[in-house]
Amino acid sequence: MNWLVTFTDKGMEFSSTYARSLFLDYRKKNPKQEYNLKAEITESIKARGYMEGGVIPAYCKWQYDINPRLPQLSERRRFLFKQDFHYDIIENRIGDPIRATKSSKGQATQILNLYTRYAEENGAPIPNPALFKLYRDKWRSSRFPTFFDFLDFLKIECDAMPSKETLDLLEEDNKIEYPENDLGKPVF
Repeated sequence: MNWLVTFTDKGMEFSSTYARSLFLDYRKKNPKQEYNLKAEITESIKARGYMEGGVIPAYCKWQYDINPRLPQLSERRRFLFKQDFHYDIIENRIGDPIRATKSSKGQATQILNLYTRYAEENGAPIPNPALFKLYRDKWRSSRFPTFFDFLDFLKIECDAMPSKETLDLLEEDNKIEYPENDLGKPVF
């Protein structure tokens, strides 16, 4: 049985009254049966976004030369990244060991830590988290649909931090009136 429950300093809190009643009914019907409560670890949405929008495209550009600006290749990038950093070894039909990707749900922070260790040892790019945060919080738009469009505009690498003068270009450039296309979006 799975009940959605969170553990707080005051005890257990159920996701709904219904989940709580299911749990209490189960305890009444099975008073002597032991049960284990396992806390489900939720991952940070920001860590997942950093991994999906910054780390995976940077790694795949570096390792496989896959353009990080093409959204139609995002599934390929995810698969290759997971095949290299989040996999199980299984045997194929003839008994040879192969890497099988597994779900990364709830594992973003652990995968990022593993990748960071790998990148430091092998010279792979580690996107600057502060720069990614700046992009995510302030500059993500139709103008910069990907982190790498943003980096190309700034003319810097993903592991750099721009100078104040470079960031001032964004503010100045933002004041320019851009010609509109028929969809009402700026043409770049």
